[in-house]
Amino acid sequence: MKIILLVDDEPLLLRSYERILRRWRSDWVVLSATSGAKALALLHANPVHVLVTDLAMPDMNGFELLAAVRSGWPSVRRIVVTGNVYDERDHERLVGLCELVIRKPFEPRVLESAIADAVERATFS
Repeated sequence: MKIILLVDDEPLLLRSYERILRRWRSDWVVLSATSGAKALALLHANPVHVLVTDLAMPDMNGFELLAAVRSGWPSVRRIVVTGNVYDERDHERLVGLCELVIRKPFEPRVLESAIADAVERATFS
């Protein structure tokens, strides 16, 4: 069973992502966190395979969370979902921090496909 961790400070978005992934519930365990600190606590307690995070969050932003995950859990596949302005500077900051950036709004199948691909490439159990 693969574990997916969704991180966004908007609970309604987390619920919509969970609905998108519902058909995979027999293959994936989906965890969610409304902050970077909660996400790190879940990472400490669970063998997460894929992290999906927003960039704009209070306290610990997505860049900081991605850097912490890359450092502490380098084999976790990292995906960003963002609705913020995404410019060249952001792109440079994200190089090496994540594998994919999905811009909001997006079709549900885009997120589902990105996670399925990341799960398939996960090299650990």
